[in-house]
Amino acid sequence: MKISRLLLLLLSVFCLNGGMVQADDKDALREKLDTAIVEGIRLLEAKEYATFLRHFVPPDMLKQLGDDKFDEFAKKFSEKKAGQLLAALKSVKNEKPKLDDDGTTATFDVKIEDAPRKTVVFKKIDKYWYISN
Repeated sequence: MKISRLLLLLLSVFCLNGGMVQADDKDALREKLDTAIVEGIRLLEAKEYATFLRHFVPPDMLKQLGDDKFDEFAKKFSEKKAGQLLAALKSVKNEKPKLDDDGTTATFDVKIEDAPRKTVVFKKIDKYWYISN
């Protein structure tokens, strides 16, 4: 009986730990520019706009926006900007960016005709990459 309880306890700990590792893994995807772009594409394709915004809008901009305006911001983003940004991210996914001297700002040229923006700029803040334009 004690062995089965021990096994159940170990299985529970393993499952809980596995869930935490997965969340950490998703955050870790934003530590490298190439995997951050892929994760951004995944979130936009899945229509997880609020999650995308919370992960890719720089923290200081999110603070300025505040929780009370975030839902409206996410709604407008989903209606007007998400599709354009998804197309832009797909167009730069395999491209090499222009990096600034300290390697914390990466600028990609968007290769889409009539794109509203001709570049996508990522900025590394602490250990994560954020879209800064």
